[in-house]
Parts: sequence; structure tokens; C-alpha cells
Amino acid sequence: MRKADDEVKDHPGQDDHDVGREHGAHVRNVAPATDDERSPGRALAALCAGLSVVVCLAAGCGGGGTLDPEALAKEVEAVESLAAEGALLADGVTRARTAPPFTRTHAEELAQTATEETKKLESAQVPSGLQAKAREAAVLSARVGRLLTTLGEAPDDRVTAQDLEKRLSAAAEAAKKLAASL
Repeated sequence: MRKADDEVKDHPGQDDHDVGREHGAHVRNVAPATDDERSPGRALAALCAGLSVVVCLAAGCGGGGTLDPEALAKEVEAVESLAAEGALLADGVTRARTAPPFTRTHAEELAQTATEETKKLESAQVPSGLQAKAREAAVLSARVGRLLTTLGEAPDDRVTAQDLEKRLSAAAEAAKKLAASL
């Protein structure tokens, strides 16, 4: 047992670090991080996972509902974001900057979000003038999901990743144009 742990037991009301005390938070000393826990891949994974959550929340993830032009544009922008993030991930594989386990996990997470987005777009009620664009958005989202799944299945294949980066970038551009047309 480390000295800091003994001190915490002896003085349970005192913390070694009072970070955030002004907000009523108490942060205790923790064991130093191992080399595995300090890896850039873990930090990047946490960052990307957080971005995925933000994308999902910004898009109002959930089921169906009614989408007016503005709401449909936000959904399409979410698809654009997923494709762009996937393109960056694929580029990382191409340049050997992204570890295969991270690539596999993050691509699967993005693909899952794209699948949820596709379902939402397919089940949404839209005004008659927007039905074709909603179908186009759903098809685009499904394509992005398939591309991301492929990336996750080949997380260390640089040639495949290079092709996927181009295709995901093209999908992001198509989504951007579709959103602008709404």
C-alpha cells in the first residue's frame, strides 16, 4: 500500500489534492498510470468517443418523429460528421498512425451510430416535398455505415483504408451538399 493510501485512511476527510474544492469536489490521489494507460491511442479513443456522443446528441438521436427541413438538415449534417470522422480514421490507418484495436473499436462505434441514423431517417415523418431527400439521406447514411464496418473489419489494411478514406470523404461531401439543399 502506498503512503498516500495510508494517509487517506488515517485522515479520511483530507485529500492529497484539492482540485475542484471550490466546487465541492474532492479528488483523491490515485495510482500512477501505467505505460498502457498513457498511450496516445487511449487518449485519442476517449476524444473520439466523446465526439461521437456529441454528434449523436447534436443530431437528436432517437427514433423517427417528424422532421421539418431544419431538423432533416441537422440529421444530414450528423451523417456528414460521421463520414468525415471515418475518413480521418481511415487516413490514420493509411499513414500507420492509428492502432488496429482503436481503429476496429472506433469504426464499429461510428458504424453503429450511422446505422441508428439510417433507421431514424427511414422511419421519420417528413413533409411530402422532403421525402426524396430523406430517402437520399438514409441511403447515404447506410453507405457510410457499411464503409465504416469495412474499416473496422480491416483495421490494419492500409490499401483498403486509403480507398475507404476517399469514399468516406466523398460521402461527407455529398451529405454537405444535401444539407445545403434543404
